[in-house]
Amino acid sequence: MQMTTFGRVAVCAALATVSTAMVPSAQAATTFTTTMLGANENPPVTTAGIGFGQLTLADDMNSFSVLINFSGLSSNAVAGHVHCCSAVGVNAPVAIGFTVPSTTAGTIMGTYDLTLASTYTSAFLTASGGTAANARSTFLGGLSSGLAYLNVHTVANPGGEIRGQLAGAVPEPATWAMMILGMGAVGFAMRRRHKNVTTTVAYA
Repeated sequence: MQMTTFGRVAVCAALATVSTAMVPSAQAATTFTTTMLGANENPPVTTAGIGFGQLTLADDMNSFSVLINFSGLSSNAVAGHVHCCSAVGVNAPVAIGFTVPSTTAGTIMGTYDLTLASTYTSAFLTASGGTAANARSTFLGGLSSGLAYLNVHTVANPGGEIRGQLAGAVPEPATWAMMILGMGAVGFAMRRRHKNVTTTVAYA
């Protein structure tokens, strides 16, 4: 049975919630979240791929952690970035690149030091005045203004397959409900997978 789009969103959100629960909340000042879809790309991409992204700034705003759970991509992921700082819907330069798994469903996570020049792409660093301090200011300004987005690129869609604008807000009740439903969906999927594995072994 194929999982619906809502189901995929719920699973991604639930996985992100569980992973975030492992990080001490005292270390985070601001959290930005987004749902990543092909329809958010410019131009839009037709794909079953979906993702839930979260970027959390440390309390000193000198570093951030990123967590992206994705599934249903048309082909393996080849890159993941946070882009900044253009108007919503406009393609923006890559600010910082992430290490991604070469899969159609998986997790991207890591921590990035905003005080290091090596954290930023050379183009973003140059456009920001050539120093890490300027790049940090540009990035934080764009992020807080809602001008940054997460993007996952694939073999079939090298320009980006799923994308989501980052917004800093406490999750709405509906979002929490979706996350809770997603946790149930994860459990259901795991039980179904276990059942299928057992059946396969029995008839091998």
